[in-house]
Amino acid sequence: MRNLVLALLVALMVLVPSVLIMPGAIAAGVDTSNVDRLVRESWDGDNVISLTEELCNISSKYLTYRVSGSQGADEAADLIAERFQEYGLKVTDENFTMPVWNLTAEPTLIIDADGNMSTVGDEMEIGSFNCESFSKPTPSGGLVSELVNLPLPLASDVSDIGKRAIDWQAWNNMNTTGKVLLIGREVRWSYGWEGAFQEKLLDQPPAAIIFYYHYSWMSYAEQSSQASSGGLPLGDMGPIFWDLNISVGSVNYSDGQLLVQAALDGALVNVSMPSVISQGSHRNIIADIDTGGNLSKTVLMGAHYDTVLSEGYVDNSAGVAAVLETARMVQEAVDSGELKLKYGLRFVAFAGEEMGLAGSLHYVSMHREEVRNQVASIIADSIGSSDLKVTLAGSDGEIDLNYVADEACAELGVAHEYQDQAGSDHYAFMFPYWKSGVLENIWGKDLDMIRGLESTNTMCVYSEPLTMYDAPAGPVQGRIHTSLDSREAVAEGEWIDEQDLRDQAQVYALMALYSSIGVYEPNYDYLPYVIVLVAVTLVIAFFMLRRWRIDT
Repeated sequence: MRNLVLALLVALMVLVPSVLIMPGAIAAGVDTSNVDRLVRESWDGDNVISLTEELCNISSKYLTYRVSGSQGADEAADLIAERFQEYGLKVTDENFTMPVWNLTAEPTLIIDADGNMSTVGDEMEIGSFNCESFSKPTPSGGLVSELVNLPLPLASDVSDIGKRAIDWQAWNNMNTTGKVLLIGREVRWSYGWEGAFQEKLLDQPPAAIIFYYHYSWMSYAEQSSQASSGGLPLGDMGPIFWDLNISVGSVNYSDGQLLVQAALDGALVNVSMPSVISQGSHRNIIADIDTGGNLSKTVLMGAHYDTVLSEGYVDNSAGVAAVLETARMVQEAVDSGELKLKYGLRFVAFAGEEMGLAGSLHYVSMHREEVRNQVASIIADSIGSSDLKVTLAGSDGEIDLNYVADEACAELGVAHEYQDQAGSDHYAFMFPYWKSGVLENIWGKDLDMIRGLESTNTMCVYSEPLTMYDAPAGPVQGRIHTSLDSREAVAEGEWIDEQDLRDQAQVYALMALYSSIGVYEPNYDYLPYVIVLVAVTLVIAFFMLRRWRIDT
């Protein structure tokens, strides 16, 4: 009897821990077949295209497009909230206050060839000119001034930027105070050059700055690229343009060369950037899947709906459309009983991403306890270009987002690569304390963010090429932050293929489904050891029992 008890104890000592390890080792019980079927049968890619175009249509109605806080942004927020409500989600319209920027008329830049504004017939309007969003206004009636150009050092290609020092003798010979300054945008691509530029502005502040492309190897840049909130500006220079009351605009490569020659000829320019800046509301639209219950932990799916001065087809109407169509599909499946969620699913359309993640940072600040119960967040930003990219997520959550991305792409047959992307809303969740400090430095908005809200289990789903700088020698260049990020350019085949947008948005939706039902990566590392351990235990128990029978 003693041997029998001993054999049973040995078997239990090994089998009980083994049984506890086995579920984690083989990821038992998470069946994805239902959601795989759901995303194939219920997903509406045409709705993604339709929603993208609808948001672009709103942008095109306004001079400020959908710059955060503007009329276009408000109309887009209304549309997004209405769609969420139509789909049956619980919607919250959450406001925060920051500067709001609008235009009262079209910005213009006119060269007067003979330097005498009273003569007629010698004026030429620069067609590619536009101001940067959040630019300070020029005086009523425009700014008439001498145009001066600060030269940049020689650079044979982008790798040469910053290697040669700024020619301070040439810069010191040029008085920029109160004038319209023409300078290559490339000055901001080098810390050293940008520092010299900042020093010059502080010493001799111009009334306005016109950025152009200085180098011939940028001649392909026939659409001027806008910086995010470039009139402020964002970046290491801080709010220097605002502090010095400098209006800021930009032109493309060929128009830039015309302006260089005009500056050499001593021409005057009349530049008008009739902006109005005030404090106003920006809106985050929050929508929760109505499960009929109360799930304490959530997965957040988000996308920003604000733009620079363009329709923003890819950046980021497409991302918002993916969020909306995913919400429709999930709520419909939950309502019909086809889908049961393990985690709550929240969708957020963020304002102010182009202002330095203003909307997502305000969300984190205003939902601190909920963020702590957030098991994952997945941001869609600028999907639809040819190559799908995802950022590498951390492993501090209950869901392995990297595994989720891999499985979703494999299921739908969409290739993807892991690559960092530092400028999108996922950074507000990964580094809220740091990024809120940046926001305060630029805009003076203190969110009183505390440490401990960080979540590295966050991913951004995006695509490349995006900007005109991504693949200058490739068959297709990116078009975000240019006038070609538009419906017309897409229709004419200038950039993206609509099928890529459909496919990538569907991947995003399947990632939402996998995350919300708790898919996690199987871990088979210990499985062989568990099997061997169980086998050895059974053998030992067998011989002990056999010996007990012989003894008895």
